[in-house]
Order: sequence, then C-alpha cells, then structure tokens
Amino acid sequence: NEKNMKYRIVRVENHLIDTVRYVIEREKSFLWSKSWTTELGLQDVIQNGPIGAPTYDGAIWKLNRIKVNRGNMVRRGVINE
Repeated sequence: NEKNMKYRIVRVENHLIDTVRYVIEREKSFLWSKSWTTELGLQDVIQNGPIGAPTYDGAIWKLNRIKVNRGNMVRRGVINE
C-alpha cells in the first residue's frame, strides 16, 4: 500500500511568532471518508510532531526521501560478526 500513498506539502503561517513552515501531510481514508494527517506512518522512526522544513525546497527534499524509501527511513545491516 506504500506505493499508493498520497502526500502533500502545506504552507503554515504562524502570525504570532512570525514564521512560515512547510509541513508534509499524508492522505488517510476510512471506508468512504478521506482526510489528511501529519502522522506519516514512517517505519522505525518515532515521530514527535509534524515533519517539515522552514523552506519549500527543504520540505520537497524530505518528501522525496520518504517516497524513495517507501516510509522505511532506517536501514540496518550487519557489517561484522
């Protein structure tokens, strides 16, 4: 199902602290209902809060890494026994 995951980047402006952040969201569905969540469901990663960047280019870079690795963000391999 990782192949069919849909993502988007949302521009979030905080006028209280005068910041802009680009946040990655994943589409989720239940029966006939669809919505968007900042919980990306990444493997082997504890996600505390939304994933994003202060620039659009930074958010695109992270989104591409998520897509290329199909959500498996940590690789492990034995190099010596």
